[in-house]
Amino acid sequence: MNLLAYSKEREPLLQLVHPGKLIDECIEADRDGGRRQGAMVVADVDPDHPAIPLDPTACTSADEFVSNSLDAVEAGRGLIRVIARYEAEHQTS
Repeated sequence: MNLLAYSKEREPLLQLVHPGKLIDECIEADRDGGRRQGAMVVADVDPDHPAIPLDPTACTSADEFVSNSLDAVEAGRGLIRVIARYEAEHQTS
């Protein structure tokens, strides 16, 4: 954790990021953890999901989600599936 990032306010630097790319990066970053646990981590991203505005450097919770899931899964038997869905009918302009 970068504690300095939490110690002061800063303006987010928004970029259009596809959720699949962010999820793939999180999975790749913890690939060794998955191997140690004998767990499989897979992404299940809606192919129609558009890019969304976010600050990718501030997305530590996605990394933590994968890491915490690996800690919780039963060794040698786990499957972690990270899902991102887009429901256009629920979006507002």
